[in-house]
Amino acid sequence: MTNPFFTTWETPYEAPPFDAIETGHFKPAFIAALEQHRAEIDAIGASAEAPSFENTVAAIERSGRALRRVEMVFNQLTSAATSDALQAVEL
Repeated sequence: MTNPFFTTWETPYEAPPFDAIETGHFKPAFIAALEQHRAEIDAIGASAEAPSFENTVAAIERSGRALRRVEMVFNQLTSAATSDALQAVEL
């Protein structure tokens, strides 16, 4: 089964496809999103351009979108519809 966090959400308003998200999707999604975020931050730091608001501050603000997406869904589920399996992921 495809991990929904690795696909584009074809839902109204890009709402999370809660019916397709399983507890087992979170760990690989968190790992991939953290790696992507680290790469984005590393690229900002390695830029040869002179630092500017756009290539530093704004770039940092744009980074981590994948991580925020996984985190948002996880936090919503653990707050509203938690389970022993979800709580185990929190540890």
